[in-house]
Amino acid sequence: MRGASRCDHRLGRVDGILPLHPRTNLKSVKTPLSDGTDRKAAGSGARCGSRPAGSRPPERAEGAASVDSNLSGEFTAEELSEAMSKLKPGKSPGRDNIHPEFVIHQSTTTSGWLCAFYTSCYQRLKLPKTWRRASVIALPKPNKPAEDPKSYRPISLLCVPFKILERMIHSRIEPVVDSQLPREQAGFRRGRSTADQVTLLCQDIEDSFQNNEKAGVVYLDLTAAYDTVWHRGLHLKLLRTIPDRHMVKFIMETLSNRSFILQTSSGQCSRLRRLKNGVPQGSVLSPMLFNVYIHDLPDTVSRKYGYADDLAIMLSRPTWKAMEEGLNEDMGTLVAYLRRWRLQLSVGKTVAAAYHLSTREARRELQVHVDNKCLEVQQAPKYLGVRLDRTLSFKQHLEEVKAKVTSRVALIRRLAGTTWGASAKTLRISTQALVFSAAEYCAPVWSRSPHAIKFAEGSKQKWMIKEEEEEFVPEEGEEFLSEEGEEQAKEVEEQVKEGEEQVKEGEEQAKEGEEQVKEGEEQAKEGEEQAKEGEEWAKEGEEQVKEVEEQAKEGEEQAKEGEEQVKEGEEQVKEVEERAKEGEEQVKEVEEQVKEGEEWAEEVEERAKEGEEWAEEGEEWVKEGEEQVKEGEEWVKEGEEQVKEGEEWAEEVEEQAKEGEEWAEEGEEQVKEGEEQAKEGEEWAEEGEEKEGEQDNAFSSQMK
Repeated sequence: MRGASRCDHRLGRVDGILPLHPRTNLKSVKTPLSDGTDRKAAGSGARCGSRPAGSRPPERAEGAASVDSNLSGEFTAEELSEAMSKLKPGKSPGRDNIHPEFVIHQSTTTSGWLCAFYTSCYQRLKLPKTWRRASVIALPKPNKPAEDPKSYRPISLLCVPFKILERMIHSRIEPVVDSQLPREQAGFRRGRSTADQVTLLCQDIEDSFQNNEKAGVVYLDLTAAYDTVWHRGLHLKLLRTIPDRHMVKFIMETLSNRSFILQTSSGQCSRLRRLKNGVPQGSVLSPMLFNVYIHDLPDTVSRKYGYADDLAIMLSRPTWKAMEEGLNEDMGTLVAYLRRWRLQLSVGKTVAAAYHLSTREARRELQVHVDNKCLEVQQAPKYLGVRLDRTLSFKQHLEEVKAKVTSRVALIRRLAGTTWGASAKTLRISTQALVFSAAEYCAPVWSRSPHAIKFAEGSKQKWMIKEEEEEFVPEEGEEFLSEEGEEQAKEVEEQVKEGEEQVKEGEEQAKEGEEQVKEGEEQAKEGEEQAKEGEEWAKEGEEQVKEVEEQAKEGEEQAKEGEEQVKEGEEQVKEVEERAKEGEEQVKEVEEQVKEGEEWAEEVEERAKEGEEWAEEGEEWVKEGEEQVKEGEEWVKEGEEQVKEGEEWAEEVEEQAKEGEEWAEEGEEQVKEGEEQAKEGEEWAEEGEEKEGEQDNAFSSQMK
């Protein structure tokens, strides 16, 4: 209970956001349009036709006619429990210093309070300031210079309570988003993996072989894809994908006003940095948001394959010319799309490859251009960790896998000996994490290749498991812990250090053996001297001779022991020399890698110069975009004025219509009165005719 109360107190230290009442109605929350205009004004503007040229309203997602009430409902205890069950104990906390254990071992009261608090954050579109800040720790990459900033891998630490809220949001929108993503996108989706995309690509290439065609593939590389996501563009695409506008506004609220602090291993911290674009690294929602951002890739003749930001297109044609023309046209379409949505294609890392069975044309290179630059052509590029050669023989890939597995097996062998080292359980877990994960990756793709069968049939290969051996079955409670590979790798490194310490102890023992050998030799010399003295004293007495013989025997025994120790020391020295040779070989490999790194550094400098030129062009594009934005704002203002004028005209027309109706009613009454007067006039006319007839008769009678 003490831990629960501490959890309640710690979670209560937020930025003054009070939870709403559980019965608060979400329908009372106003959800204006994304640009801040009123729905009525927007509707009247659409009727008046005052929308700027070239713009169009956001499209509604298919099947989004009715908003799912579950998207905007209050968070329940079941959702909270499911989100917390995915937390892993032992992880580092965020800026609020709340560890996962604080939330996992909470009380029932805290659980209900958290649901109300999360509901309040969602309904009010507010988040604590601490949740918007991340601590970034830079981990050094292996075999990289320490003075180069690119030699470090940033790890972002987010607040644990914010991760729980993101998981609940993710579980709500995942069915809606997943149903609208294209089939060619498999990144971070249920039931999809990297092996699926590699298998599809290889199957399509095999089909082109069957049709006697050549297949051309372009592997696209995006520069800092997650960090350059345009927030306004993402907002527009979320409106087209998710029917609930309040949910979209909340997601965009989680991306706004974000910042980070860089923390070094010595505890030093940098100043606060703001993030204007991109999705946060380490966030649960980031992969899904990126999938939404690129889900509307333009239609191309080539087939597309995507796993998050790893994109590839493939086109098969009977001739080289037709294949190159189709790929160049599709690349132009994709590059225009990426520039429109402010994503940058890394031309230096984007590679092309041709796949065919013609030995005559094996050296011919595929000609694909981007911005008048020919893409690099590789004979066996790597896609999602699998190296694909021209004929899909997987020879080079299997050799790399073999080398990787062999080195890791050798590493595990150094962790234990017959009488020392790690336990069997630790060795089993290390083997599962390091060896099995590398050996079985994408095995369905290459397992039936000729080279894989050749390796499998070779019983002399040390890295393959023999058929006679029993299949390994993990004990109860143990699994292949590929997700915890980093932690297990740390354990392996610690065990390697222990092994090195034991090697040092062996060297010390070897030195002690050498000293004992020297002592034995000295004792042997002393024994010989004593034997000589005994011979001289033999004449003096038989008793002294017997004593000397006994001492000689003891000296011989000590000499034998010394010789045995010398042999053991020599064996240990040989082992040390062998390890020294291995170290020299590793040093040579490191020197070769350093040379390769220098060559890569030169290439990086050239690409940096190209990047500066691109940056200058990008600044010009930004200026043009700002001018277009200003023109668009002026168009919006003119449209708003036209909307107001249209509303005033509509009001005047309505008033005139009302006056016309009143005039029509008065006219009808006047018509009725005129008809009555006409009838009276006819009656008067008839009476007048009768009177005239009477007067005529009277006048005629008078004349008579």
